[in-house]
Amino acid sequence: MALPLVQASPIIGDIDNYSKTSGGEGVQFTWTFYNPDNRTYRIEVNYTIPQGWSLEASDASFDLENGDSYSFYLKLKPGSDAKNGDFSVTFREIPYNNPTNVSKATYRGHIDYNPHIEIRSLTFFEEVLKDNFGIEIKDKTTAFFVNFLLWVGVGLLLLFVMDPILKKAAKKTETEIDDMLLEIIRGPVLIFLAAYGFASSIYILSPSLGMVLLVEKTYDIIIIILAGWIAYKVFRDIVIHQIKKYAGRTNTELDDALVPLTEKLGIIVIFFFVLTAILGYLGVDVTMLVAGMGVLGLIIAFAAQDTLSNFFSGIHLLLDRPFKEGDIIKLESGEYCEVRHVGMRSTKLYNTFDHDMIIVPNNQIAGQKIVNISTPDANFKVRFPMDVSYDSDVDEVKKTILEVAMNHPNVIKEGDKAPFVRLVDFLDSNIRFQLYLWVDDAMNQWKVESEIKEELFKRFNQKGIEISYPINIVHLEKD
Repeated sequence: MALPLVQASPIIGDIDNYSKTSGGEGVQFTWTFYNPDNRTYRIEVNYTIPQGWSLEASDASFDLENGDSYSFYLKLKPGSDAKNGDFSVTFREIPYNNPTNVSKATYRGHIDYNPHIEIRSLTFFEEVLKDNFGIEIKDKTTAFFVNFLLWVGVGLLLLFVMDPILKKAAKKTETEIDDMLLEIIRGPVLIFLAAYGFASSIYILSPSLGMVLLVEKTYDIIIIILAGWIAYKVFRDIVIHQIKKYAGRTNTELDDALVPLTEKLGIIVIFFFVLTAILGYLGVDVTMLVAGMGVLGLIIAFAAQDTLSNFFSGIHLLLDRPFKEGDIIKLESGEYCEVRHVGMRSTKLYNTFDHDMIIVPNNQIAGQKIVNISTPDANFKVRFPMDVSYDSDVDEVKKTILEVAMNHPNVIKEGDKAPFVRLVDFLDSNIRFQLYLWVDDAMNQWKVESEIKEELFKRFNQKGIEISYPINIVHLEKD
C-alpha cells in the first residue's frame, strides 16, 4: 500500500501516480516527472529493498528545466534467497535558486513473494513418450529421473555409436586436425548433454524460483567452463602441435624457443578469460580485477627486472644468432665452451676442458665479447715461436720446422692455409722463428702444437740444431 506525500511539490506531484509492470523476472515501477515551473530543479532518488532482491534503476540524480519531463524506472529482481518484505523510494526536489528549500516524497510498498512455479510445459521426452507411445508419467520425481536419464542416454549413444563412425570418416581425410577435434569434444559433449538434461528436467519438480535460478546459473557456468576447456585443448593439442611441427622444419632456433613461451602464455590467457567470464556472469565487477592485474603486472615487471633483461637478451641472441647450438666459443675469461642450449632466460655451455656445464644468464653473455671459434668454419689458425742459437743454419731450421708441420695429419696442407715459417726476431741469445699453420678443427689446436713441438725437439737434436736458452756470464776481477 502506498502512503501519501510527505510534502507536496510542483515537480514530484502525486507519488501514487505510477505505472507498474511485472513478469517472471520481477516487477518494474515507472514515475514520470514534469517541470511546469520557471526554475530548474534537481531530483535525487534514494531507495531501500528487501533481502535477496537486486535493483535496476534509472540515474539516481537528474535535472529538470522548464517544460522538461523525465521517466524514472525502478526494477526489482528476485534472487535465489529472495524474501517477503517492505521497500521504499524517496524523491527529493531541490530548486537550484534556493537549495535549502527541499521537498520530498516517499513511496512505500510491500512484496508478498511466492517463488514456486506450478505451471510448466511438457519436456521434449515427455512429449515423445506421450505422443508416440501413449505413456504419460504423472509422478514428478519419476518423470524427472526418466527425462534426465534419457538425455544421458543420448550422450552415451553419441559417445559409443556415433563417435566410432565419425572417427572412421576422419581417418580417411589427409589432415589429422579432424581426428584431434573429435578426441577433444567427445568428453565435453557428454557433460553438456547431462547438464542440459538436468537443467531442463528440474522444472518437472515444480521447484522454487530460487532453486531454478541456482540450477540455471550452475548450468551456464558449466557451459563457460566446457567452452574454456575446449579452447584450452584446441590451443594445446592442435595449435601448439602444428606450430611445433612447423618449427621443427625451420633452421632458426627462435621459433623453437618461443613455442614453450607461447604455450604457457596462451594457457594463462584462456584461464583469465574463463575466470572473468564466470565472475562477470555472477555479477562481479571485473573492471577492478583487470585494473588490479595491470598494477600487479607493473609490480612484477619492476621486481623481475633481471628476469626480463635475460628474456629480452635471449630473444636478441636468437634473432642475431652470434652462435648456435654445437658451436665452440671463447669467453672473455678464456674458457672454451660448446654451446648446448640457448633458452629464453639463460644459455647452457659445456666446458670442454673441465667437463662441466656452465649456466650463464643471457644478459651477461650478450654483454661480453664472444669469439665464435666455429665460424666461418671449424679450421683454426695456430702460431707459435721456436728459438734457436745464432750458430744454427737458418735454411735448415726453416726446412726442418716446415717438414714436421707438413707431416702432421691434422694440419691443412693445401692452398692459402698451407704452413709457412718466418724469421721474426733477433733476440739477445737466440734467433726466433714463427710457425704459422691451420688445424682442421679448433679443438685440435693444443694437441697439434704439443705433438709438433715434441717432434721438433727430436729433429733438432738429431741435426745438431741447438734450442737456445738464456746464458749469463759473470766475470770476476781481483783488486
